[in-house]
Formats: sequence, C-alpha cells, structure tokens
Amino acid sequence: MNPGVFHACGHDAHMAMLITVSEIIQRNKVLLKNNIALLFEEAEEIGSGTPPICDALTQFNIKSIWGIHVEPDVQAGLIALNEGPIMAGSADINITIRGAGGHSSRPDYCHNPINAVAAIVQSIRTLWVDNIPPDSRTSFAFTKISGGTELNIIPDEVYLGGNLRFFDRSKAELIIDKMKTRISCISREYECAVEFTDTLFESGGITCNDVELCKKVKSKMIDNGLKDTIISIPPLYSSESFSHFCKKYKCIYAFLGNGSDTNYPLHSSNFRVDLNQLPLGIKATLSYIEAENSILMK
Repeated sequence: MNPGVFHACGHDAHMAMLITVSEIIQRNKVLLKNNIALLFEEAEEIGSGTPPICDALTQFNIKSIWGIHVEPDVQAGLIALNEGPIMAGSADINITIRGAGGHSSRPDYCHNPINAVAAIVQSIRTLWVDNIPPDSRTSFAFTKISGGTELNIIPDEVYLGGNLRFFDRSKAELIIDKMKTRISCISREYECAVEFTDTLFESGGITCNDVELCKKVKSKMIDNGLKDTIISIPPLYSSESFSHFCKKYKCIYAFLGNGSDTNYPLHSSNFRVDLNQLPLGIKATLSYIEAENSILMK
C-alpha cells in the first residue's frame, strides 16, 4: 500500500465484479462443461503482469478469454463490445543525440545536441503531414526530453523519447523507419551522432476482439435481456496489456459504461467508479460464460 497514491482506473471494481462472478459460478458449477480460470493480474499499470499469466496458461487448453474494464467515455448503462480492434498497439521510441559539449560562452566550439533535438521535434511534426497517410490510424507524440546539467554548459548528449500508437503493425514499422531516416539526417546536419534503443512493440500490442466470439456473446446477451445495452465505439488509441492474450487466444475486451455529465477521465484524481453499473458488468460476464458453455446460470 502506498498512502496517498491512487491509480484511478477502476481495478478495485473489476476485482469486485470477478469475485461476484466466481460466487455465481460456484453455485452453478454442476452445469459447466468447461473449467473456468479467474485471472487477477498484478502490475497492469506497467504492463508486466500479463506475460507470466500467459506462461502459466500454457499448461491448460484455453478456449477463450474475456476481460471487462470501466470506461467513462462510454455512457453509463451501456457495454461497448466491438467486433475486431478496440484498442491500439503501442511502441516506445528512445533516441540519444550525441554532440560535443563545452562552455556556453563559445557555442561555436561545440556541436550542441539541444539544437539538433529542437530541429528533430519540429521536423517530425511535418513528417506526419507530408508522409503519413491520413487514414493510417496512427498517432505519435514526443513525451520526454532530458539533457544538460548547468545553464552555462552545453551538454554532450540529449535524450529524446516518444510513443507511437497504431492499429496496423506493418504501418507502424514503416513510420518508425521514416522517423529514423529523418532523425539521422538532421543529426548529421548538426554534426551529431544518433542512437536508437529499444523500440518496444511488446509494451502494448493491438487489442483485437474475435469477431465470431463477439457475435456469439452478443447473441447470449440479447437472450439475457441486454440488447439495449450493447454498442460499438471507435477504437481507442490507448493500449492495454490484455493484448498479450489476444496474440494467443480468442478474446473479448469489453468496456462497461461509467460516463456521466460530471464524470472525470481514467487516471484523474477525481475519477470515481459508478458502483450502480457493476451489476451490468457482471451480467455481461456471465453471458460470456453461458455462451461458451451453452448453459443458463441462475
């Protein structure tokens, strides 16, 4: 426990729904045709909890996996259940620009990496306009610049980092190649060297729902009186560690509406879970279990 620290993403609500589902499963276990594993993921915030779970699941014959998350951008009383992509993949870009530092009184003796970084940041903005198709469904932002120690010293190197979001890995790889080419050219222009490290595609793959499984679960939800709660939404550019499961199994990742006129976004210190919505999330989860077991639970 970290006093005063609040992740503000609704994970306590997710666990509450899963524990409630486990109690209902226990009451109906004689009806089940398949074993059911309940997955409680640690360290979701940094994306390191899912790979160990994937390793542990290799000993079982996994048919499919369901996940559900509260979402303030979806109106309360609704379940977002997309057929196909629902969340973007993520790639981290790490760049070190190395020049020749010195004293600020004689910048002409130096190759200032800060100047190169300033030019790179501006140039990548035009790269997006001039070279990236508008229908590429990608986004990129530089998110970190670090360099220098004193106001009268030109540093030897500067770190520059950013993050790319995408729905097509091949397009993402092409974009990163274009970025590297332009960054290398600008670095040479400023007589600096450049190093690219750890372009991490594994930090977050595309979260993509299995189409046939979605149709199957939607049908069961309709049977259970939830027809008016089902919607589709434009895929989100945020990323999710659940994507690790999507690479190996048929999956569904659903969003439980938590939105209202006064609600705040996830990770805001003002975000609050609407507890009145949890029964709907439980019913949707039970509909998935019923669909995969061809049963009706009580």
